Amino acid sequence: EPLLHRKDEIEKQLLSLQKGVNDMRSSMEIAKQELDIYLSEENKQKTRLQQLNSQFDKNTTDARDKRHALNRFETEIPLSENKAKEMREEIDKLEQNKHKLTEEYTNRNNHLQSLRHSAVDTRSRNRVLNSIMDQKRKGNLKGILGRLGDLGAIDPKYDCAVSTACGPLDNIITETIDDATECLNYLKKNNIGFAKLIALDKMSKSCQVTQPDNYPEGVSRLFDLIRVNDERVKVAFYYGLRDTLVAKDIDQAHRISAPKGGGRRYRVVTLKGELYETSGTMSGGGRPSTGRIGSSVAVTEVDEREIQTLEEEVNRLKNKINEINNRLEDLRTEIERHLKDINVMKRNKPQFEMEVKEFDKIDSELKKSIKEQEERVKKSAPDPNKVKQLEAKTESETKKYEKEEQKCSKHNEELDELNDKISELMEKKVGTARKKVDELNSQSKRISTDLNKANVALTTCERNIEKSKEKLKSLEEEKTEALNTLSQTKEELKTLETEATQLSAEYEAAVNEREEADTKLKAIQSKISKIKAQEVKLNNENIDAKHEVEQQKTKLDDKEAEVRRLTQMIAALELHVIDDKEKPSIPELTAEEIENLSPNSLQKGIENLEKELKKMKPNMAAIEEFKKKETLFLERWKELEEITAKRDTFKSQFDEIKNLRVKEFKDGFITIARKLKEMYRMITMGGDAELEFIDSMDPFAEGVTFSVRPNKKTWKKISNLSGGEKTLSSLALIFALHYYKPSPLYVMDEIDAALDFKNVSIVANYIKQRTRNTQFIIISLRNNMYELADRLVGIYKTYNCTKSVTINPNIIEEKRMERRTVILSSTNENSSQPRAEDQTADATDTNTSLTENTSNNSVFANV
Repeated sequence: EPLLHRKDEIEKQLLSLQKGVNDMRSSMEIAKQELDIYLSEENKQKTRLQQLNSQFDKNTTDARDKRHALNRFETEIPLSENKAKEMREEIDKLEQNKHKLTEEYTNRNNHLQSLRHSAVDTRSRNRVLNSIMDQKRKGNLKGILGRLGDLGAIDPKYDCAVSTACGPLDNIITETIDDATECLNYLKKNNIGFAKLIALDKMSKSCQVTQPDNYPEGVSRLFDLIRVNDERVKVAFYYGLRDTLVAKDIDQAHRISAPKGGGRRYRVVTLKGELYETSGTMSGGGRPSTGRIGSSVAVTEVDEREIQTLEEEVNRLKNKINEINNRLEDLRTEIERHLKDINVMKRNKPQFEMEVKEFDKIDSELKKSIKEQEERVKKSAPDPNKVKQLEAKTESETKKYEKEEQKCSKHNEELDELNDKISELMEKKVGTARKKVDELNSQSKRISTDLNKANVALTTCERNIEKSKEKLKSLEEEKTEALNTLSQTKEELKTLETEATQLSAEYEAAVNEREEADTKLKAIQSKISKIKAQEVKLNNENIDAKHEVEQQKTKLDDKEAEVRRLTQMIAALELHVIDDKEKPSIPELTAEEIENLSPNSLQKGIENLEKELKKMKPNMAAIEEFKKKETLFLERWKELEEITAKRDTFKSQFDEIKNLRVKEFKDGFITIARKLKEMYRMITMGGDAELEFIDSMDPFAEGVTFSVRPNKKTWKKISNLSGGEKTLSSLALIFALHYYKPSPLYVMDEIDAALDFKNVSIVANYIKQRTRNTQFIIISLRNNMYELADRLVGIYKTYNCTKSVTINPNIIEEKRMERRTVILSSTNENSSQPRAEDQTADATDTNTSLTENTSNNSVFANV
């Protein structure tokens, strides 16, 4: 009680003091406001002056920057243009060099490939031939030319025919009979093997090559189709083939080899290898002989050093071409960059000039405004005496307020001490009762919340019952409608059966008519085939005639072009004035005069003119120089045409690739858009989504628009949706992309944060279905999501350390069911009260399954 009395006294004193403090505060604030009002006009004008000065400085800086940029444009634009010009000239030189190197590379590479093939063929020959050719290279055997089949060549379509008809293709050719004898002695001495040799000096005396004749049906002599580099070996081929003819097929060969009515008999071979001898015997069938002669004359001796030198040369040329290509690519990139900079500078230059003029105009206006504002500041300057008076008044009121405030603070400290003492005494006497009241209040709140939950569940059940009744009524109505449609369908079935019987009768009649029409059609088709054969024959003759006409036309065009060229050359001739004489004119001859001219008279006239020209001794060096320049110009022009053709080719290829890219992108876009529509309808249960090009002509220029229509709402852009609607739209797009191009793994971070209970369940079940082909790792805090997971990873914190635990919900559920089964089987009494072991098992499973984690824990669902 003394403390309370003392507290009341201090509070009364504090009230009186607080009233004085409030009065002093109001007086102080009034004095400050008077001073601020008196100085406000000057401060306002000074602030305006500062703003104008800062604006003037900014304007000056911007103008200086723009002028600096304009000066830079004036110097850099010509420099960039000169650099681009130099780079173009360098590109032209490199292209010319590249063209020459490419031609040289192609020729050297083709030569290298032919040498390699010849080396492989040389290594693949038999032991006898390799041994003989090796002795020839060493110089031990002379006069060896090589295998007969390697010394000639023929078109590949005659390969089988010549391989069959010419037996001596594997014989070795020597120059003289002595060379052949020396070669045989070497084979016998070293016991290498057997070989057949042909001596050209002996063969040329005993076998004379006959001239080709007009053979039956216009066929060719096989010997005439063989090409050789050394004319001496032709006699060896003639020795093996003689006058053997080559026919297209076996029927033609039979007609030529055994002509009706008598006549000369020929040795004939077909393209497939069937051979008719002059004696009448025929051979063929089985596997035909091929590959004994090539399509080009083989090189009998290949120097490995030459191949190595050619390889080095080819690699050197290839490296040079690659270096030129790299340099060309760098130069084109650099030119493109310079041109881009030039275009930007040229585009910005007029704009900067206009801005500089505008800045100058603003600068003059700002200077004028600053002068006027300085005058206003001078005019708005306050009276110093009055300012001092107001400041002294404000300071005195502030000191009075501080004194009263100190007094009041002392009483407040004393009052706080009394309150602390009183609260300590109250806590000792009333503390336990207050705790009980708090416990009862918390218990009451808990009971009220449980009651509210029960009421909500009751209303939900009643609403579901009403919906079920309405659904049952609608199903009964559908049932009656289905019965009515069933009866109508049966009646329609009967009418269809009667119509089917009529149609079957009509079908049988139509089949009979079709058989009659087929017989007529076959007769007509046979006539058509004969007419077509005649048409083909006439077309072939027509094509040959057209081909001949085109050849004559081309010849005529060439002659006309030559005439035009000569006419242009004559027209381009110009006679110069010599020694102040009159300018002579070139005489023009008429067609009649040209016909009357004779080549001999023209030749004599040319000789006389040449004699006169020698006497005149003109300076012909200028004409020669002109011809050289003209030829150089024509070469450059030809190169330009070739480069232009290549450029057009590359451009067409680029356009094809670009069109293919657009086509493939559009195909994929259509698939994704169609799947997006399906996915959004499935997720939102009735919504719609569209994915469209902004510019359908060029889809890569402007991009695409993504608009959706949520269920029972209007169309909206993706930026105007709510958080949950954006999430559903994004998921639908992700699932559509997954359909078009599946990925083996997806990681999703709290995709259900903005979704309600229903949408979380829909998304979770869809993801569960997609786990058959891929794997999902989902971070979620919603039990609707992670209760469907195959694995759960819980993240929690103990003792300021983050830990994790991974569990399998299926295994835990099985263990829980096993424990419950064991506990229930061990007791038969008190089934309504759970035992301590059961409660312990449930608590353990609950803690392990992490389904009741706090809100600070994250759950990873690895679906």
